[in-house]
Amino acid sequence: MPDTEHLSVDYTLTRGQVWRGYGRLWLRSLWPIDVGLAFLGFVVVAELSANIRTLSALAMGVGMAVAWLLLTLSPVIAYAARAAWPTSMQINRAGIVTSVPRLAGTLHQVDLAWADTTAIDELDGGIVFRSGGRRGFIVPSSAFATLADRDAFARQAQAWRLAAKG
Repeated sequence: MPDTEHLSVDYTLTRGQVWRGYGRLWLRSLWPIDVGLAFLGFVVVAELSANIRTLSALAMGVGMAVAWLLLTLSPVIAYAARAAWPTSMQINRAGIVTSVPRLAGTLHQVDLAWADTTAIDELDGGIVFRSGGRRGFIVPSSAFATLADRDAFARQAQAWRLAAKG
């Protein structure tokens, strides 16, 4: 893929790819925060309910931990509901533009400036464009005809991202 004004890929993510990708990203960097906050919530609820029976306090603490887990998984649950839909991604000097069809037949377009990205990572042979916290775009290896095409796409994205960040 030569250096041009923009590069495009079309791909379809399966639900499994979304769950595996998010799980690996979570294990790589997010799990200490989530486990710590869930534990803190459990302890706070247990302490606040010290006057209540132990079983009730335990139930409330577990409920708090489960609520945090659902909050943690909410981005991937929301995205996985749309997975297996064709996605178009275009990158250019300004950033990333993705288009995903909606159930209503219209396109949902997301624009992300390079300045708003936090990282470009490799994951299972694909590329992950992260934009902070739990958000990002997973582009599977199947989006590229060859490994060289994938590498060229990632290199160009990284070059545009670094240029935008100064």
